[in-house]
Amino acid sequence: MRFCEFIRKLYKHFPCSNQGQFVLEIFSALCGETNPAGSNQESSNKNRDFRCSSFLPTGLTGDDPTYRKRLYGGSKKYSGLSSPIKTYIQGNKNKETFIAYCNFAISSRVFPKLCDSFEVPELTDRTVVFEGLYEQFIEFAISQNDDVSFVLPDVIDKLQNNPPKDPAKITPEDLSPFYPGDDLQLIGEHPAQNHEVTFYEEFDHQWTIKNTGTVTWVDRVFECTNQSKTRIKAMNVAAAVPETRPGDEVFLTVQFDARHFEGTFESIWEMKDKTGRLCFPDKNKALKVLATVINTPNTASEV
Repeated sequence: MRFCEFIRKLYKHFPCSNQGQFVLEIFSALCGETNPAGSNQESSNKNRDFRCSSFLPTGLTGDDPTYRKRLYGGSKKYSGLSSPIKTYIQGNKNKETFIAYCNFAISSRVFPKLCDSFEVPELTDRTVVFEGLYEQFIEFAISQNDDVSFVLPDVIDKLQNNPPKDPAKITPEDLSPFYPGDDLQLIGEHPAQNHEVTFYEEFDHQWTIKNTGTVTWVDRVFECTNQSKTRIKAMNVAAAVPETRPGDEVFLTVQFDARHFEGTFESIWEMKDKTGRLCFPDKNKALKVLATVINTPNTASEV
């Protein structure tokens, strides 16, 4: 399946009636935007303000919708997703906001037609289908080619046969490290206290973590797990962990944008392996950042 075929099928089932606008909404939702429709405003009137979500990759933003509409195919210039866009998706993917957008936009009347269009059975649990669509997006993002495997049916089948566990039925064994003998310890962080920042200020947070288990960390990342719920924005939602042997320490730095919401906000980071599995279910706030954001008025004296 080529990306143009995939997005054409999606587009006809969403209420957005403009191809360029739909690209803005679906991609910003995929990358962490909690309000895709409200945060993207496309207009043919050049005298009006035009804005795009800050969660969009460069190449999709701007007041010229030519490239966005080219993704639907039908022209000689079609080449699928660009490498920079693929890289951005891999670093900012957010299943939660994508599924929330689909749930909001796809009505119960349209949902059976969406399933039929992708030749999957109509399911009671809409979230299973939307998660399958998310994984299809990721398949395009990680592939070197535009023509990728149609993974949607396989993802749906897997989710049906291995549904997520009910939180009320989680046993102590489920909260053990995913890899037996694995463990970590936060040695230090800078700053040690909360950040105090102003609107749109960019700031860094550093952690020093020690591998206190018996398992070597390979292909691990720390990922922000509440990006869609917190007001401060991590510039990259995943921080790669270098190979770390038992007893060794690793130093990680993450950059944030304070954005424009006043208050105190928390960013939560958890370690995952290369398949996205949570390594430490017992440490659901292994690393976190607290930041108080204030709107400081310009008090410079007028000349």
